[in-house]
Amino acid sequence: MSQVTKPQSSELGGEKNPIRIHGYPRLLSGFFVATLALWVHRLAMSFFVWQITQSAFWTTAVAAVQFIPSAIFGPFFGVIVDRIPLRRAINLALGITCLGYALTALAYSYGVTIPWAYALLAVWIGIGTAFYAPVRLVLPAAVVPKSALPAAIALSATSFNLTRILGPFLGATLIAFFGVGTTLITALVIYASFFPISWSLNLASNGARRKTQGDSLWSEFTEGVDYIKSTPALLGFLVIAVMSSLFVRSMAELAPVLNGLKFDGAEFSLSLLTLAPAIGAIISGVLLGRLGGNFTRLRLVMILSVTLGPLTGWIAGVFNAFPIIFFALLGNGLLGSFASVGSQTLIQTQVRNELRARVMSIWASLALGSIALAAACYGAIIDWLGLTATFSAVSCIGIFAGMALVFQERSKH
Repeated sequence: MSQVTKPQSSELGGEKNPIRIHGYPRLLSGFFVATLALWVHRLAMSFFVWQITQSAFWTTAVAAVQFIPSAIFGPFFGVIVDRIPLRRAINLALGITCLGYALTALAYSYGVTIPWAYALLAVWIGIGTAFYAPVRLVLPAAVVPKSALPAAIALSATSFNLTRILGPFLGATLIAFFGVGTTLITALVIYASFFPISWSLNLASNGARRKTQGDSLWSEFTEGVDYIKSTPALLGFLVIAVMSSLFVRSMAELAPVLNGLKFDGAEFSLSLLTLAPAIGAIISGVLLGRLGGNFTRLRLVMILSVTLGPLTGWIAGVFNAFPIIFFALLGNGLLGSFASVGSQTLIQTQVRNELRARVMSIWASLALGSIALAAACYGAIIDWLGLTATFSAVSCIGIFAGMALVFQERSKH
């Protein structure tokens, strides 16, 4: 992987604390409510699908297909976000997802128990999430100066991961006391509260431009791809993000399956197992914020994280004691977030503004798409080979891939 191109000192001068910048605290609160609703809704849907199918495949498939639109359409949504004003892009993304949440609550209220129906709804929600992803990734750069961008990204990631704690806890509590239907409606109301927050934001221009003759979505997408290919450091950061998704972060997505096979699908244990990687990710966000602009150290942390991270999956698959699995998933969240948020931070500080949405949507498509692909495949393999064999095999492959990355890095020095 090539050396990181460090920003000039003039680019990093100025206010470095995004909390002191007008508008960013409101943006952070918008991110918070949107991701809180996402986790509440995801838990409710996974819990209900497991109830009606008792199948690891269907449970992981319904969760995983939400990522597929990001993998397929995400880069083109990035092109659209580069073309239109950010405020309009926010409204479109929120509207698509709100409609998906409303239809899911309606299907449940009418007693629909066909798993593929919820898979289709998950795809629609995934389309909204895919459109929201580039918007979410470029919004901090539209609110804070470049000097505060690394800390803003770390804070946004910390907020996202805090909701991974509060969301499952709130979701599990609502399911236990009020049922799945109330939980789905609550997720819709929470998510919709981002609308008034977004309307109050003062956004810098994202360089949106009208489509000109010959500027197709495909040509503008390939412009983003060519930019990444011509910047080896960006390509290296994308490789690390994909490795983290395939061999580290995807294992945490199997928490409902772990809970179903090892702890009889109990609501409380599910909330704790979903909580564990979120705690690790929050710790990661705090540590990444302290690294600030130390790009060399951040790159080293990313490489070590994708090498050691697969071990956490092996531990979670082999051992049956709840505390061991909990702390394994906590470590999974810590190391997976180091690699994922670290790669995002380094890309954001180097990418050109007019290409930001396209490049970050490619990052999101590869990172999230890899999670979806891996989680769906692992769920199917678990039904065939069993949990322990699947987790052990994936962990071994991930460790060898990480070691190859370490040796490649050492050979360049």
